[in-house]
Amino acid sequence: MTLWPFRPKPSFGRRAEILGCRFLRRQGYLLLASPFRASRGEIDIVARDGEFLVFVEVKARRRDTHPEDAVGHGKQRRIVAAALEFRREHPRYSRCPYRFDILAVRVPEGRAPSFMLYQDAFRARR
Repeated sequence: MTLWPFRPKPSFGRRAEILGCRFLRRQGYLLLASPFRASRGEIDIVARDGEFLVFVEVKARRRDTHPEDAVGHGKQRRIVAAALEFRREHPRYSRCPYRFDILAVRVPEGRAPSFMLYQDAFRARR
């Protein structure tokens, strides 16, 4: 028997985003959205860190590699476009200073996840 609505097990990436939300809350971030889907991209986590509106890209790997290296220029452009859309849709945040963070999550087999937060990891290109 299937119960409705059926919710499949979250993907590895979504589980990493959930872990990332917990980590950021412990760091004092106030979570606003996860994920935020826009017409031109998606932002994994939107949060406040003090006066800053923060758009966080979560990258996770099972191996001991550098997940943050996977956020190239194309991905950055999509995140920036989605961030601008978020700010248009939520006028109360349109004048807040903002930044783009990357949260690298490593989840090795049989070990606890580790986190590395890169604040202000990249900027919107003009």
